[in-house]
Amino acid sequence: MRQTISLFFLAAIMACNNGPAKTPEAEAPKQPAASEQGRDSKSSPLKGNWVGFLGDNRLNVQIMAVSSNQVTGRSIAAGNFREITGAVEETADAYKLHLKEPGDDKYDGEFDIIIKKNGMICEGSWQPFDKTLKTKQFTLSKKEFVYKPDAGLFPEASQRLLKEDDVANYIKSELRLMRNSMYARHGYSFKMKDMRSEFDKQEWYIPMNTDVRTELTAIEKKNEVLIKRYEKYAAEFYDDFGR
Repeated sequence: MRQTISLFFLAAIMACNNGPAKTPEAEAPKQPAASEQGRDSKSSPLKGNWVGFLGDNRLNVQIMAVSSNQVTGRSIAAGNFREITGAVEETADAYKLHLKEPGDDKYDGEFDIIIKKNGMICEGSWQPFDKTLKTKQFTLSKKEFVYKPDAGLFPEASQRLLKEDDVANYIKSELRLMRNSMYARHGYSFKMKDMRSEFDKQEWYIPMNTDVRTELTAIEKKNEVLIKRYEKYAAEFYDDFGR
């Protein structure tokens, strides 16, 4: 009986050893040759924020990805945030880009941009799809966005928790500017003309988005509540409020 069991296990072991070979792991797909990959978006000199003025408004043409001859990004100005896509052609001394906004907004258009390799200067024009509107020329420079809590007016609103004494003697317009200064430091693009005029002229300011609520720091969120409360108070008691 013991011999029968031993022979049984021996047969089982031999069957396992003679079983089907393991399936090899799938071969990793071959990477295209360098000539087929085009410009790598991570290393492309085109990527980044190209900032300047489109008419009276500060414009940010943000190049987000470059693959072969295709470009994707967004244009940000005057409280408008638009996706842009198009093509890029490389010459000996420059990159030529033709980028289009979606076209489902009255103020959408297309950009023709030349970025010179010597100094990386960006010049171009924006042609609205609505031909009743004017074509605008622009010159942009490449800038890195950095959150700076000490930038602009009322830096204390981003640097420390405010007390009632810090806001009690300001009039409504000053409180509104204090609150919007916090948004501007995070790159908020303003639709309101008076706020655009105030921040567009600030060299540190770069429009990055039309919603920065999730970007506010814990200090700024608490200060926002306090400032809004005093803005409301200033509006209700304007005759008696302020200096």
